[in-house]
Amino acid sequence: SMVEGKVPYRDLFEQKGVLLYMLFALNYLICGDQLYFIYLVEIICGTAFLFLSFKIINLYLPYKSSLLGVLITAVIVFTSRAFWCGGGEAEEYCLPLFTYGLYIFLKSLKKDKDISLIEGFICGLFAGIIFWIKYSMLVFYAALGICIFIDFFIQKKASKAILFSLYFLIGMTLISIPMIIYLGMNQALADMWNIYILFNIFGYAEGRDVLTRVIEFFISLGQVPLNFFLYIMVAFSLIYMWKVYNVNLRYKIYYGCLTLSTFLIQCLIMGNIGYYHLVIGTFVPFGIVALPYCLANIIAFLKALFVSKKEKTEPFKTRFEIAYKNSNDAINTFLNNFNEKKETKKNIKSISIS
Repeated sequence: SMVEGKVPYRDLFEQKGVLLYMLFALNYLICGDQLYFIYLVEIICGTAFLFLSFKIINLYLPYKSSLLGVLITAVIVFTSRAFWCGGGEAEEYCLPLFTYGLYIFLKSLKKDKDISLIEGFICGLFAGIIFWIKYSMLVFYAALGICIFIDFFIQKKASKAILFSLYFLIGMTLISIPMIIYLGMNQALADMWNIYILFNIFGYAEGRDVLTRVIEFFISLGQVPLNFFLYIMVAFSLIYMWKVYNVNLRYKIYYGCLTLSTFLIQCLIMGNIGYYHLVIGTFVPFGIVALPYCLANIIAFLKALFVSKKEKTEPFKTRFEIAYKNSNDAINTFLNNFNEKKETKKNIKSISIS
């Protein structure tokens, strides 16, 4: 319809952002009714997500372990129910955009450096893209921006907080200008405001009482066990951040805000739609970092529990500590052996060069 001259919101009642429809209109110009261009875009977005996942994992684990972690990430995310219960959904295109925000946050913690203004500008660009695809998914970047802004003030860097906000808004504006021009030239700005913004916020609430919304909330919660491995990784990442990661308490709170706000608002409150949960895949790479620690604890707990049925001479805590040490040593040995070949090759190469 867009290729034939019709305009979203003015001529077509549509609920998502105009950028998403432009993407499919471009596909139509190139491929007609076939979706080859869309498939290519989805592959690029999936690859970008995995590349950023590698960058996150590689902040904490060696190169080869990080590659293994990316493989596990791909299996978990791309076989999840959230990925397969839709098609061409906005969440697929926005997943790498969220993951970039998480990467710069974790990189800042790992390297103990402030998030740069250029990174803030890129976040603004990505937030702008998300706004014109599906603005309800801006929850993640809203939480991230607020946390960074507050942290600059806590560090007594008010000027940097203001500059970060300015760079972020400039990025969003640059993405928004072409969309506004397109809608403005076609006299569809008012229609966009009424349908894309107001109707999406208030239109669905009409005729739904509080009880109905509560029931829908719990139905949405039922999607969590259906995406078991996605949410296990999110749980692992939270455990790792709070129990293991040696950073200031406020950074643990920031990470909790990022995960919980995304989960509560995007995955539950927005409605009972399966593919909404795909955005939680953003946190899977950090869950992979936590995997060795959490697996060691789970194995130790099961060993200590199993032994307790036969042998009660030692307290549970003691049995657990012994089992944890053994499990942790075994996992570390596996990872060290897994990375050893690459290091050996590097050393041989260095000796040869010498």
